Amino acid sequence: MRFAHALVRDTLYEAISRARRTRLHGRVAAALERHAPGEVAAIAHHYLESGADPAKAVRYARRAAEAAEARFAHGTAAGLWIRVVETLRAEGPGATRDRLAAEVSAPRHRPGHGPLTTIHPKHKVRGHCLPA
Repeated sequence: MRFAHALVRDTLYEAISRARRTRLHGRVAAALERHAPGEVAAIAHHYLESGADPAKAVRYARRAAEAAEARFAHGTAAGLWIRVVETLRAEGPGATRDRLAAEVSAPRHRPGHGPLTTIHPKHKVRGHCLPA
């Protein structure tokens, strides 16, 4: 649903109880998964906000983070990796392996670090890039 103004959207959103918002996010995530499976960022957002299915939230958030990296949306990718790690941490010790894998990926994907750093063309060295 699109709103003419962000303030209208935010006002309506805040007027809904937390429990109802959580349920609505879950329903929207499931509907998007069925009808628009390519919309991984939207599906990730709604599963993350619903908290209803952490495994799906992590799966879609990882896919959305990778897609964001591919289109050089580094801030978005970093935010998604952070949400992946937070979601896995909340899952407890059983998710340790996945959490560690996500934590290893997350710093690599933060703006200003590693391959996501802005590169000045003169800093390219033998196929590698050095931060500007």
